[in-house]
Amino acid sequence: MTFSCEGRFPENVQLSDYEICTILSNLVSNAREACERIESKDKKISLKIAQNRERLVLVIENPVEWEVDVEHLGEYTTKKNGREHGFGLQNVREIVEKHKGEIHYEVEGGKFVAEVII
Repeated sequence: MTFSCEGRFPENVQLSDYEICTILSNLVSNAREACERIESKDKKISLKIAQNRERLVLVIENPVEWEVDVEHLGEYTTKKNGREHGFGLQNVREIVEKHKGEIHYEVEGGKFVAEVII
């Protein structure tokens, strides 16, 4: 599995260190878990950090080999022990909403893409 990261956080980012860590740790952890589930040898996670006008943009991509219900992500867990898991995307969404941002998920060409704009 490979991981690439490009970009940097702007100096005027409105998120706390805790919020940044919560967003990145949950999205990257989910991408890693997805890579562990696929058969393909092309297990690559990509993180892009950018600024568009005054907004922070985070884009995380990873391969998928199954259908993803992007409309209901964060409402359920696919983990075996659901009592201890399933709050990651909910936590990300709460931070994004707190800062009046947006979060988008899509599957395109065998890749899952999570985009956070704050």
